[in-house]
Amino acid sequence: MNKVILNHAVPGQHYHQARHLMLLVSLLVCGVCVAHYLQYQQETNALMQQRDELANAVTVSASPPKLNEKEKAEVVAVNVAIATILRPWPRLFSALEMADSQDIQLLSVEPNVTSKSVRIRAVTVSVDKLTSYIDALKQQDVISSVSLNSTQAVRVAGHAATEFDLLVRW
Repeated sequence: MNKVILNHAVPGQHYHQARHLMLLVSLLVCGVCVAHYLQYQQETNALMQQRDELANAVTVSASPPKLNEKEKAEVVAVNVAIATILRPWPRLFSALEMADSQDIQLLSVEPNVTSKSVRIRAVTVSVDKLTSYIDALKQQDVISSVSLNSTQAVRVAGHAATEFDLLVRW
């Protein structure tokens, strides 16, 4: 008779050791992953705390410093000086340009902030042009008064002319 004999290997000690070794390696890999996760979590928390501290530091430094009375007076004086410098010039010079005439040759324009005035020295060929220039200056809104300080007969390129001095107040 034919007989079939199956040789089933009985799991021995060798197979148990391989299983234990694989379990141990997988637990070790899992432990390393957990350790890395915890380390990265701590670094993330430290960076977030550092970011918050820097944001608070920027907020604190952005607030204006406390000034004593002397420093406050200096700040006020500087602001007044800046306002004085910026105050009338664009409007005033625009008004002077609007009143300008081809027949009037300006020699000098000397502004004075303390007296709120501008001294204008110019030359013209006729007195009629001088009076029309003064009238044009008086028409400007920013100018409060125009006064003729002096006139003088001069020669310009061999022709008779009038040099004059105006005081314009704003």
